[in-house]
Amino acid sequence: MSDRIVVTPTKPWVSGGPQSCIRASPQSPPLMHMCVPDERQIARDILGYLSAHTAAQDTFDGIVEWWILEQKIKRETRHVQKVLDELVARKLLSSHTARDSRTHYRINRRKVNEIRSVLDTADQ
Repeated sequence: MSDRIVVTPTKPWVSGGPQSCIRASPQSPPLMHMCVPDERQIARDILGYLSAHTAAQDTFDGIVEWWILEQKIKRETRHVQKVLDELVARKLLSSHTARDSRTHYRINRRKVNEIRSVLDTADQ
């Protein structure tokens, strides 16, 4: 068994955003991947939070639980919208705008087999 580390980018429409994951070896099962934290992104998250909340201060626990989480939610929101748009374009999801002007999404039941194939491929 090889000790080498393999970095493989995950599929954006599966993971919700670009990131790198590590696999212990090329033969290791897909679920044995571990996402690598991007320390530059964490620094940007902290600075981004502080630039938006200039009077803020907190403990390590507070920064992890609130600041980083808030910045990640903002970042992931953009990725989620992009993925939703792609899934609608691929006709795997359907969307409609409700009276409240918000868009609602649901599975395209005619594409269930294709969706299962996408999910099976993502698990490999």
